[in-house]
Amino acid sequence: MGGSLSEQQKSIVVHLTNILKPRPKLSGSEWVNKYFYLSPESSAAPGKVTLYPYQEELMDVMCDYETQFVIFKKPTRVGFTKLLNMTQAYFIHQRPSSILHAQPNNEEMRGYATDEFEPMVRDNKIISDLIDGKVVRGKNKTDRTLKKSYPGGIWEGVGAESSRNFNRRTVRVFMADEIDTWVLEADKAGDTLTTGMRRTSDFWDRKNIMGGKPIIKETSKVLEWFDKGDQRHRYLPCPHCGHKQIWGFDDFIWDKELAEDGSVIRHLPDTVYLKCAECKEKIYDHHKREMDKGGEWVAHEEFTGIASFYIWAMFSYSPNVTWPDIVREFLSAIGNPLKLKAFHNEVLAQGWEDEFDSLEITDYKDRLEEYEAEVPEEVLILTAGVDTQDNRLEVEVVGWGRYEESWSITYRTFYGDTAKPFVWQELDLFLASKFIHASGGSMTISATGVDTQGHSTKMAYEYCKANKFKNVFALKGANQIDAPIVPLAATYTNKAKIPLYMAGVNAAKDVIFSYLATTERGAGYCHWPSNTPYYNAEYFKQLTAEKRAEDGRWVKFRARNEALDVRVYSLAALLLAKVDLELLFFRGPAFWVPPVPKEVVAPSSYLDEY
Repeated sequence: MGGSLSEQQKSIVVHLTNILKPRPKLSGSEWVNKYFYLSPESSAAPGKVTLYPYQEELMDVMCDYETQFVIFKKPTRVGFTKLLNMTQAYFIHQRPSSILHAQPNNEEMRGYATDEFEPMVRDNKIISDLIDGKVVRGKNKTDRTLKKSYPGGIWEGVGAESSRNFNRRTVRVFMADEIDTWVLEADKAGDTLTTGMRRTSDFWDRKNIMGGKPIIKETSKVLEWFDKGDQRHRYLPCPHCGHKQIWGFDDFIWDKELAEDGSVIRHLPDTVYLKCAECKEKIYDHHKREMDKGGEWVAHEEFTGIASFYIWAMFSYSPNVTWPDIVREFLSAIGNPLKLKAFHNEVLAQGWEDEFDSLEITDYKDRLEEYEAEVPEEVLILTAGVDTQDNRLEVEVVGWGRYEESWSITYRTFYGDTAKPFVWQELDLFLASKFIHASGGSMTISATGVDTQGHSTKMAYEYCKANKFKNVFALKGANQIDAPIVPLAATYTNKAKIPLYMAGVNAAKDVIFSYLATTERGAGYCHWPSNTPYYNAEYFKQLTAEKRAEDGRWVKFRARNEALDVRVYSLAALLLAKVDLELLFFRGPAFWVPPVPKEVVAPSSYLDEY
């Protein structure tokens, strides 16, 4: 037979050649530095990659035969997601294996596949020649996975919110990203992370790779697995004398402008430096990269099959995460528990430990203030929370400002049988009320969260169904301790077939109690009016009627906690309405009727202006 090969035949030959040709045996870091390209969709510096020095040993361990478990305790912006991408590509090319990659939920996995995995395959020909087709959804609706096949294995991406996503899968490599944001237990099937790792049990050379920023110390999987491992820390040499040491945030020193009495007038974060323990010379941010080249990972515990690594943001190569930037972020967080929590989690990678398991506001009268109007000037939007009891509805209207600073506007109780419509009609009239803003405009309630659990559920469903176009959200408390305050989507499995939102009440109370503990006006601070009878001793007892138990759940220690519950529902309503408070801050409050402009009298002639 004669003739040349068709294009299709040529394509098959090339594909088979790529599959069958011998591949050089390289370590993880060698392979990345030789082959890997970053994609423009998810990198500020796309193109051929060279690993940072601190990433090389981590990459080697993620790809070796000896280490079955790898955990990376990390801040943000140190490239862990990229290392996961590179490791997957390595196994596809060097050690063909089935890979199961889990993100916290299905939505995040779809985003990862679109923004990270697909571009990586496209821009790295060495693996795109091996992979068959595009990322596709599982054919079965309940099988919410993403799949790619290649010689020697299948890559699957799943969300960790359901244990079913881990069923019927046997893989050599399991990857788990941001594990502290996973639900601790999905579908009452036990520990979610353990369920995922069990997929690798059949392989002697299995690989379980986990990472993320630690969030809450008491429940952190990142911290738990880091402590199980050999606890490797990055030691850096002094640029002056070469002495190797580790540094934490407490080692940062910066200048301050002082008053005559020694008090600090202002901090000077641009002067931040470290002082070498050996030669006492100053070390600055611009030394960082050269120091990292001579750095080494040092294990603080014996290796027993689990390699655990820790760095914090001082190692970041990001141009916006310099040492002065870190100090500025810390200074801006002082006095604000939420900002400090973010700093501990995302910069220090240490996890957050609340300084309180309960809170009492005994000096509530000192917290009351006289508003200049029914709705203070800083308020940008109003929401309401409704708690449903057998014989009454309890409602609070809350005004929200920039950074979720809040102003309680009013609190009402409507008595009546909540299984009958009359009391719901009273609620409807109240929620249609107009409130006068300090600027003169009228505001209405933009979103309402309604408790539908336990008391008069049928009527609560009917009310929410009739008013869903008014941003009235039906809420039910989620059982999971670590469920987000509001879910990504509603469920429709209830008898009324209405959108029902499973609210993470435990997470909401974490936020609310941190706001209540905030003592400086600004982000998260709570205001209450002094000119109404509703904010009294009983209200503040109900608001602080719960304490955190040993397992991290908030539990009642007083009989009544309605004031806390309505604040939870009001916060959930704000989040479900997807309100951009920063945008409203610059654009102006959400008015129903804008204020009337002040009359401007035109001068009779331009001379009248002088």
